[in-house]
Amino acid sequence: MPRAKAGAVHQQALVVMGFFSGFAITGLVLIMQSPAAFHVAVGPISGEEYFEALTTAIAVVGSVCIFGVLAAMEVATGLAEEGSAIDKFGFGCFLIGVFGLVCVLPLLLVPFTRIGSAILVGLEIALLIVYFVSPGKTSSKH
Repeated sequence: MPRAKAGAVHQQALVVMGFFSGFAITGLVLIMQSPAAFHVAVGPISGEEYFEALTTAIAVVGSVCIFGVLAAMEVATGLAEEGSAIDKFGFGCFLIGVFGLVCVLPLLLVPFTRIGSAILVGLEIALLIVYFVSPGKTSSKH
């Protein structure tokens, strides 16, 4: 991939990961502002365990996205080469951040609407199946 195109791809990843980290940190702040709302027993999990797991998951997703932003900045600015260890680390952080956020979103909804959370899980599973089972085909006709 030419250098200019690689930089553009990494700049787009910066925007996405910045949004995800902002979303995760905002969610973490909201949970910390009203912790009583998130001390809800979910199945065999006690309210305290649920709160700790949710808080930890959101903090990890936010942190991983921030690490990904730092790695993508290195490549986008030309300080690191595309395909280098830092580029691969940034891509890994991007994937963990995306899939981590997919896992955390339904957990955020559970205390407020279990039906809504279940619907969101169903939609996410359907989207993941579509994404991984039938990947988009690119046309070579231009």
